[in-house]
Amino acid sequence: MSESQAEIFAEYLETIPPELREAETLAALQDLLPGVETLGQAEAQLQHDWSWWGRPEQIWRPGPETYTLALAGRGWGKSAAGAHAALYVMQHPELCGGRVAEGEDDEAAGEGAVMAIAGRTTNDGNQTMIEEGIMAYCDPALRPEWRKSDRLLVSSCGVRCRIMSADVPESFRGPNFGWGWPDELAHWRRLKQAWKQFKFTHRIASPGHHPRAFITTTPLGLPDVIELAWQCSEGQPVK
Repeated sequence: MSESQAEIFAEYLETIPPELREAETLAALQDLLPGVETLGQAEAQLQHDWSWWGRPEQIWRPGPETYTLALAGRGWGKSAAGAHAALYVMQHPELCGGRVAEGEDDEAAGEGAVMAIAGRTTNDGNQTMIEEGIMAYCDPALRPEWRKSDRLLVSSCGVRCRIMSADVPESFRGPNFGWGWPDELAHWRRLKQAWKQFKFTHRIASPGHHPRAFITTTPLGLPDVIELAWQCSEGQPVK
């Protein structure tokens, strides 16, 4: 298993004599974070930076693939990886069909951005993916508005995130979306119907982009899951 930047940094500090460690820590962080003057400032800046805390295979970034599959057992960090991927897209509307900015003062930038979060059940979507995931990990300054009764998250950039439940495939019907996070796909009770509906509405994209999804699930040898794993391994990265 690879290591996060935070783990690599901690191992490096163990090689520094204790009496020099605090000064060396600050000096090293100042090289990484220009403008930082104290350890407290560095800690605050890194607290919600997933590129620092996440392992490389846990960090989703857009590429040529449509699907990225995190197929792993308990303890791998699938929920954290999925939540941070969703948070990243919420700050980049162009990744989920939003209007690409035509300048720094373009007030219409991001219009039309829609993404989807699909849980195994309604409770999984609300609790595991939203409350214990996205809302818990998010930088408070960027925390989205959680309209629970409407099954909707709205980011500070205007991205609208639909919340869906795989045990109610009809919940996938509605506005199309450009990016999605299906969680525990292999354990969806109505997998064929729900996955079909997910793919059908996963089809909007901004110029220069295409629909993408980050799928997190524990392994289970079902035909749809095996087909997806093969599809990802045949030219798409399996993370």
